[in-house]
Amino acid sequence: MLAACAAAIALSGCMSFGEVMVNRDGQVRNCGTKGGGFGLGFVVGAGAAAASSHDCALTAEQAGYIRWSEAGKLQPPFGLVKDGQVTRFVAKGDGSNGVRKGDELLSMGGITVEDYDTLSQDEKLKRARELTRVQFGPKGEDIPLKLRRDGEVVLLTVKRDPMPSMDELKVAAEKRAEERKANEKRKADEAAAKVPSAT
Repeated sequence: MLAACAAAIALSGCMSFGEVMVNRDGQVRNCGTKGGGFGLGFVVGAGAAAASSHDCALTAEQAGYIRWSEAGKLQPPFGLVKDGQVTRFVAKGDGSNGVRKGDELLSMGGITVEDYDTLSQDEKLKRARELTRVQFGPKGEDIPLKLRRDGEVVLLTVKRDPMPSMDELKVAAEKRAEERKANEKRKADEAAAKVPSAT
């Protein structure tokens, strides 16, 4: 295996280095670089690429980013549901952490949403950012949740799930692209069927 890798590097004269970083706002930074050459040029180019990737990751860490492999996200997500004049945050699905579909979020990580409808628009945006920062962070970290389930208040301590792998993200993106294409084709076919024939 190592011989095959070494041969591939020697033939291409190029090597990739990379680290994907994510912060508590869910923003992603890709610290990937490529470098290389042949002979001494390969050693210098590959070394420069590795150093550049390392510097990018270090700068990102200082700005509050963490490595994708060390990051987690709270699952399942909670969605906004407008019930008349009342806004509720409701779990979109069942989680392996004890959260059930339909659970209403009252607070997450000590940040309350029970007063959401009394907040100004700016305060709502600020509260949403605070909640996002609780959802993203180091995987395995404890997060206290206060929920309402079937009229009863439920207290849970949950952990963030690991972020999906890059391969899983790629597959999900390809699936979304296929679904988008299928929808566009269906709409085009429906529009074509509505056009009266010239005969």
